[in-house]
Amino acid sequence: MRFSPDGSALFAIEDTSTPGAGPFSGGIVSVFDTATGKVRWKKTFDSFVDYVRFSPDSRTVSISYSATISFFNNKTGTLLRTIQKVDLEVFSPDNKTLALTTEKSVQLWNISDLLS
Repeated sequence: MRFSPDGSALFAIEDTSTPGAGPFSGGIVSVFDTATGKVRWKKTFDSFVDYVRFSPDSRTVSISYSATISFFNNKTGTLLRTIQKVDLEVFSPDNKTLALTTEKSVQLWNISDLLS
């Protein structure tokens, strides 16, 4: 579990692996509103969810699974963008740049261009 930087949301990852299907065969990410305790949104994945991160401004949630990273609006759960063949992403503290790593490179992206 992890709180958003502004404290307005809490995310939780549930492992939904099927016995006998092999390790890490599924996962559910739920984002809760901390003021109400209610689920804002949830997403189900067919593969194990490696991690979930909030952007420094708490507006974006990134979810990593199967060498893929998907970006969602924190309030609505709307999918903003999906990038495949990515190992890791890191938001800059000023929320202007996103660093992505692949097997062979590090890429720097302007967040407003990436998620618009």
